[in-house]
Amino acid sequence: MHEVLAAVLQVRDGQLQVLLWQRGIEPDLGRWALPGGRLRHCEDVQTSVLRQLAEKVDVREVAHVEQLEVFSAPDRMPHRRTMATAFLGLVPCVADPALPDDTAWHPVADALQGSPGTAFDHGLIVRRARDRLRAKLSYTNLGFALAPPEFTVSA
Repeated sequence: MHEVLAAVLQVRDGQLQVLLWQRGIEPDLGRWALPGGRLRHCEDVQTSVLRQLAEKVDVREVAHVEQLEVFSAPDRMPHRRTMATAFLGLVPCVADPALPDDTAWHPVADALQGSPGTAFDHGLIVRRARDRLRAKLSYTNLGFALAPPEFTVSA
């Protein structure tokens, strides 16, 4: 099976946060997962991840999305072999999407330390997304995707 996952990041309350939804089924019932789902036969991975974000967690204001990495370890999912194409998504700080009850923003620092408990290898994917963002801030203008439309630069 092939799925797409999105590590959607936003600056909220002064810190970098990641969007997670609480799993309502086994395996990993009650643990926090990245939004995503199965790739349909008729769509490419980028179309799929944008559809998943819009349909499942009602996030449509993604200012930047890029393919992050393919996660394909044979044991990454306990019940069946599943490959995941992960994406990094950035939402501007002024956006405040209405989220379903089982979905919430969590500080990236907490997710990297295991709180809340993340499902499967999703903590690793959050780490890779944070690392990619951190690296690209030094040589691209990607930070503007997280910023409000207007802001002041002070010395």
